[in-house]
Amino acid sequence: MRRLLGDQLEVDVAPEHGMTIVSVIHRQSGIDLLWRHPFNRVRTLPTQLGPGGSSSRQTFEEASFVGGWFVMVPNMGPVTDRIDMWFHGEGARRCWTQIAESESSIVAQLKLASMPVTVLRSVALEGELIRVTTSLQNDGDEDVRVAAGEHPCFNVQGLGVSEFILGESTLSVPANPRVEHNMYEATGRASFEASRIGQRVSLSWDSTSLPAVLTWRRGSAVLAIEPRSMRARSADSALDHEWRTIAPGETFGWELQMVVHNLAAS
Repeated sequence: MRRLLGDQLEVDVAPEHGMTIVSVIHRQSGIDLLWRHPFNRVRTLPTQLGPGGSSSRQTFEEASFVGGWFVMVPNMGPVTDRIDMWFHGEGARRCWTQIAESESSIVAQLKLASMPVTVLRSVALEGELIRVTTSLQNDGDEDVRVAAGEHPCFNVQGLGVSEFILGESTLSVPANPRVEHNMYEATGRASFEASRIGQRVSLSWDSTSLPAVLTWRRGSAVLAIEPRSMRARSADSALDHEWRTIAPGETFGWELQMVVHNLAAS
């Protein structure tokens, strides 16, 4: 695990565990902006993917899912009919290779096992801003079809979040314990007030690359805001035109920025 340290934020990134951003600590309060799984822990993930298809959900939730903020590539969500795919893709369940590091940034890459694609991902801390940049390059001789997305899990209970904003819409965080998924058209903007630390957290991204956003809520404990390249929740239900085609030698990429700034200055 690598730590990026700034005046306001402390960011832990684990290239050995899916290049997951494990925590984003607001240093003044000591509170983590990201939700952490209560049992699963960061470790060096295996190089083997294990069985694909429907059984891959259980292996992900029991071993790979630590919460935090991870990338979903080259597919997202549940898979039932596709044994050549894994729940939330390969990215979050593989050990990545770190290729560069500084006091404020880290870069790692992953060569996918399911297709000839190299994923390059960087995390940079720039004052109150976290910049996450990802690209997929087709190293093969034929077109490949991919889907991708981001999966930051926010600690809404610890942060004191009662509602969040997607584009121009204000949505509530429910107090009941049920799990809830909702899909929206993306405007490339989302935000919420974290009342317990006196900060506003804002997300921005290119909605051309990631035109949809899925929210996952588990009562008042965790809220995931997931910008994504397709509106279908799973590979099983995706229409042909929703997949991104990458020609040989070409890339598909995006950037997601998260800014944490004082409510008084908002």
